[in-house]
Amino acid sequence: MKMIKAEWKNLLQNKVLLISFIAILVIPILYASFFLKSVWDPYQETSHLPVAVVNEDQSITFQGQKVDVGDQLTAQLKKNHNLDWDFVSADEANKGMKDLKYYLVVKIPKDFSANAITLIDEKPKKMNLTYETNGSLNFIAEEIGEIGIREVESQVNNQVTEAYGDALVKVADKIGSGMKQAANGADQIDQGTQKLGAGNTEITDNLDKLASSTVTFSGGMNQLQNGLVTYTNGVSELDTGANKLYSGSSQLENGINELYGNIPALENGTSELQSGLTQLSAGSAKLENGLQELQQNLDAPSAKQKIKELQSGMNQFEQGLNLLNSKVNNPAIDTLENKIKSFSPVLNRIEGNLSDLETALSPSGQQQYLDQMTAQVNSTSLTPAEKQTLINNITQIFNQQVSDHQALLTDMRADINLVLNDLEDIPKGLAAVQQLQGGVSELATNFPQIKNGTNQLAGSLNTISSAVGTSGNQNTLLGGATALNAGINQAAGGVNELNAKVPVLAAGVGKLDAGSKQLNSGTAQLVAGTNKLNTNSPELLSGANKLATGSDELESGSAKLAAGSQTLGQGITKLESGSDELATKLDAAATSFNDLNVNKDNIEMLASPVKLDSKPYSVVKNYGQALAPYVMSLALYVGCLVLNFVFPIRKVSMLEQTSTAWWASKVSIGLFAAIAMAIIQVSVMLLLGLQVDNIFEFYLTALVTVLAYMAIIMFLAMAFDNPGRFAAMILLIIQLAGAGGTFPIQLTNSFFEAIHPFLPMTYSIYAFREAITGGIGTSLFTQSLTILFIIFIVFNVLLWFAMRILQKKHLDGISQLDNNQELQGLEK
Repeated sequence: MKMIKAEWKNLLQNKVLLISFIAILVIPILYASFFLKSVWDPYQETSHLPVAVVNEDQSITFQGQKVDVGDQLTAQLKKNHNLDWDFVSADEANKGMKDLKYYLVVKIPKDFSANAITLIDEKPKKMNLTYETNGSLNFIAEEIGEIGIREVESQVNNQVTEAYGDALVKVADKIGSGMKQAANGADQIDQGTQKLGAGNTEITDNLDKLASSTVTFSGGMNQLQNGLVTYTNGVSELDTGANKLYSGSSQLENGINELYGNIPALENGTSELQSGLTQLSAGSAKLENGLQELQQNLDAPSAKQKIKELQSGMNQFEQGLNLLNSKVNNPAIDTLENKIKSFSPVLNRIEGNLSDLETALSPSGQQQYLDQMTAQVNSTSLTPAEKQTLINNITQIFNQQVSDHQALLTDMRADINLVLNDLEDIPKGLAAVQQLQGGVSELATNFPQIKNGTNQLAGSLNTISSAVGTSGNQNTLLGGATALNAGINQAAGGVNELNAKVPVLAAGVGKLDAGSKQLNSGTAQLVAGTNKLNTNSPELLSGANKLATGSDELESGSAKLAAGSQTLGQGITKLESGSDELATKLDAAATSFNDLNVNKDNIEMLASPVKLDSKPYSVVKNYGQALAPYVMSLALYVGCLVLNFVFPIRKVSMLEQTSTAWWASKVSIGLFAAIAMAIIQVSVMLLLGLQVDNIFEFYLTALVTVLAYMAIIMFLAMAFDNPGRFAAMILLIIQLAGAGGTFPIQLTNSFFEAIHPFLPMTYSIYAFREAITGGIGTSLFTQSLTILFIIFIVFNVLLWFAMRILQKKHLDGISQLDNNQELQGLEK
């Protein structure tokens, strides 16, 4: 006890040492307060951290709306005060980085908005937001800047996601409505497929009937084709006969023209003959009245001349009559008549075939065939739409074949009618020719009698002339005159009859001439028509062949259609099953879509689906509160270390005292200094505004911590003198790295993780954290204080042993800190 008083007395009397001692007591609070205050809450001051923003984005137009993400981002940053945003050009930003004006430069590229709308493109492009930092200027500032830029990135992501979310929601609404409609449509499809499946068998049966009907139709087309072959053969035969008829009619026309040319000569001859006969009759009448007068008359040259002229005219008439008779009785006329008669059956047969063809291909015939096909199709169990499709296909095939022949048939009918009309006019000309043949034949029959009478007249005149020359022949002359008169009368009758027939003959020949011309014209038209018919016959046959081929194709197609309907039936069964499942799934999907509640909150949820709900196990309000356990532990250790550098730990205040008394005197100083440093530090930190969770634990932790530190350092300084103090400094350095005061110990290397449990500061920090912010737990807090207290006891015991050994070796009072020990003299 005496040595303790002496130790304190020496301290109080040594003003330099006392001032040093007092100054050492505030070293921990000076260290802790200045450091902690400088970094008390730096994240609350980030609004003063200068950051440059360069906006080079170019706005674009998308779906009629302007997209300017860069301008929107800068507008948001102007309202953001987390950092000191400075909106400058690229050159100003670069210059600011060189001049150390900015800690961070954010660049919004020119394609920022353009890339924002590529989300649904095949190859979307990222919205690159570049930033440039200068960690050398201050690493923490760089970290703070990166935190700020990540916040900006998050805002942009949310903004873009929200915009696309709004678009997706609108699309989802349309999809939901569309799926509901699709579900209804699928139900209708299901019902329709059921009906379709039920009627498919009947369709197949009826298609088989249709195939059979097309076989019948194909047979009819073959019959039509055969009839057309017969027709075209008849047309060819007609064309040959028409050419022959045209040739004969030309010859007939030439003969009639020649006959008609001789008619005037015949008329003149008969007129002269009639005139002579009249004179002769008058002469014969006078002959009876008197021979003298007869003689005169007989000798008259005019009578003889008339007789000669009559005989000459009779000869010419005979030649003309013979020529006429040969022309009108020409065998070509009979041949022509026979040909015309043979044409009639052929033309009638052609007209009949053509009429049948016209009837078959007429609108009524077409409609009758289509009605039959329609009735057969309608008898099936196809749906109305399917029936109509089948009917349309049949109608299209039929119309395609029929339409190709309509114009051809019309032309053929016109040609046939023209030929028939011409043939009707030809018999009229033949009748005139036949009438002429009768007149000529009658004239040829009577003409020899007329000619004989004329010759007799000439002979009688000669006889009379001779007889009159002699008187004995008067009786004979009178008889001859009588005979002559009779012959003259007979000749006059014949001439009169001939003269009456000549006009008839002229009229007949005229009609014959007109008829022959008409016949020639008609036969020419007939030849042209038959040639045209003959020319068009191959085209008609080709069309018939195409029609027959089409009917065969229709037959083949209908058979394939019947086979396909069976395959269709199998597909309908699968379709029915699939449509029912489709309707169920679509209805469920539509219900799910319609159950979606989409509004602004949902869109915000899509943009930011995660909300950080912070439920802290312990609350650390600021950076100063977080670093306080580490800094306060460090400050107390530094205070204890400085004290053992300044205070003469090995000096004794009284000689001839026990080692225990020596130990007690030094420990009293150390305990007082340690307790004072702890109380001062804790109290001042509370005054500075440090908020703690448990004040009692706060003070208790500081006291136990400083006592442990003081025991360790006093032991090292006492036992090893200056090397011990150096070891205490090395321990400080090791604890700075291995105690886990700043970063989690797991972030350091394995060496520091290994020594971490053996460092006193480790437990001091744990205890301070529990006292200030909680969260460590009572168990670890108690464990930490227990370990620190054990350290305090152990190193105090070691200190006592060390001082005992020093005293036995007479090393007590001897220290390498000579200058310090000179401050306090030994008591004498």
